[in-house]
Amino acid sequence: MKIRLTRFLLMLLTLCLLMPLAALGEDEEIHLTATPAKEWTELFHRLNQKEYTWLSADGIFSVALDGNDSFASADSSTTTAFIFSDSLMGTSDEKGAYTSRFSMVNHSAAILKGYSADGDNLRFVWGHGGNLQPNQNIFGERRWMQDMVVVGDKLYVTGTPEVGWKAQHVDLYTIPIKGGEPQYDEFVKTPEIPELYLHTPDDKYYYVFGGCFMCNTEQAGAPDPDGYIYVYGTRDAVHEWSRKDLLVARIHEDDFPDFSKLTYWEGDKWGTDIEKSLPLLRWVSCEMSVTPITVGPYAGKYMAVYTRFVEGNEIAYSLSDTPWGPFTTGVTCYVCPEHGQPTLDGVGHIYCYNAKAHPHLSKGSQMLISYNTNARDNQTIWATDGYPHFIWLELDPDPNATPTDIWATPTNLATGTDVSTATDMATGTDIATGTDAK
Repeated sequence: MKIRLTRFLLMLLTLCLLMPLAALGEDEEIHLTATPAKEWTELFHRLNQKEYTWLSADGIFSVALDGNDSFASADSSTTTAFIFSDSLMGTSDEKGAYTSRFSMVNHSAAILKGYSADGDNLRFVWGHGGNLQPNQNIFGERRWMQDMVVVGDKLYVTGTPEVGWKAQHVDLYTIPIKGGEPQYDEFVKTPEIPELYLHTPDDKYYYVFGGCFMCNTEQAGAPDPDGYIYVYGTRDAVHEWSRKDLLVARIHEDDFPDFSKLTYWEGDKWGTDIEKSLPLLRWVSCEMSVTPITVGPYAGKYMAVYTRFVEGNEIAYSLSDTPWGPFTTGVTCYVCPEHGQPTLDGVGHIYCYNAKAHPHLSKGSQMLISYNTNARDNQTIWATDGYPHFIWLELDPDPNATPTDIWATPTNLATGTDVSTATDMATGTDIATGTDAK
């Protein structure tokens, strides 16, 4: 009996000694960090525009019009489509103040030739059907645009009308691609797709899909294609600080865009009931991305990129072995220096939101990520206060390099002054780790 007890105590002691080592191994996982991608931010910083044009916007999504969305795949022959949501148009002075003919539309677009941030190869599109007329939305109605996907020779984009910052349904816009460019004047609208939206009768949740597409197909250049298009969305917990939880559904490319064939991940199987969708991450942003990683220590995994707590100063990533999770606890890779800082008129303040990756425009081992800035409580509207900002996330860091201190005192890119780290807008707890948040 004494021998058995001694053996048991030795085993228990060994286990206790090993547990801290296991925990240490987890803590020592490589922490990826990001740095500003100044050339891309400057591309969309529209100062001193003397003729009526696009000045600033939020909601930036991108897709290669040949459908190849694989990491760092863009080259000199690539044409990229961008889609934006609320867009400010007009003329501006050298400081970014609007000078005349100011107007706002709810969405706009842009076309970029090549793979670099070259303003000579970028043109903006606005007006009904892209007719460049002022005060007109491309799709003829007030819609906030979500993500885009290219399947075959068509560009698809989802859009939502909103009331009180809540989506009311999800529409799909189909744009033919001819001569390598989208023909916005030939768009076809499919309204109110029931499989992409649900507002529960008890007003507890909004389910909204289409905020992110991940094409796991050969056309998209996926490293491990299964023929499915993964459609990500969020479950908005109305009475819990409007927390956004990440969801995923999928549809085979041969069935797209017949969303009656869409199935939702329930945690152990794919089903047809949107309300059984399993939350994969908590406190994500309305717009985000999921990308297959092909370089660095996390090659072979899928990376979600988002703004923590819907909006705030933290851009985070989370990893999974599959497109449907489970995802790891989010890791902050960048602290946005603009968040919480004063607007140029000194009255309002800046906030940051909707971080997402642009895989095909990435380069080498660096993933291109954008986030939006916008202004609250300001009395004067400036192009400098709200426009897309970009960072490079290093996926294959030098293990011998000094780690980047992402919490160091940053510089306000608008004013050039040092600022202290801003706090996020939420008061909720940390992100979940892939368990059901119901």
